[in-house]
Amino acid sequence: MKYGKSLARFMKEKSLWMNDFCKIPNEWYFVDGDEKEILTWDEKISQVIWEKIKISIEKNEASGLNYKLCPFCYKNNYDHALTKQGRHNPACIDCGYGKRHGICTDDAAKSEFRKILEQFNNKRLNIYKCLSNDYYKLSIKKLETLE
Repeated sequence: MKYGKSLARFMKEKSLWMNDFCKIPNEWYFVDGDEKEILTWDEKISQVIWEKIKISIEKNEASGLNYKLCPFCYKNNYDHALTKQGRHNPACIDCGYGKRHGICTDDAAKSEFRKILEQFNNKRLNIYKCLSNDYYKLSIKKLETLE
């Protein structure tokens, strides 16, 4: 299994799902630059990230959109406890995803992550049901059988 390729597909398929399901523009969540960056990561690091995401899904029943399901957060050693109002999390400052889409935790600016959350809210869609734990389990299973 090529873990970097699977991580990129994981994110790309999620962007396609959000576009199909509630018309969120693909580029708000995943662009070619995101894929290119993931594919430059060391395969051993990508494997560790893949395993962490799997644990979040299978054991911790993660759903929605959050740092527990984000390859970039794991790659940059994001620690949610360091996120404070009005201050950028140190992991977010150097994050390539944040540079392309805006820093996810930034309340003042409209990052694309915030736009996605707003879109779910405006359409009165429960993000935890649209991107349910079952959705993620199926996605992981599908990606692992592709490789």
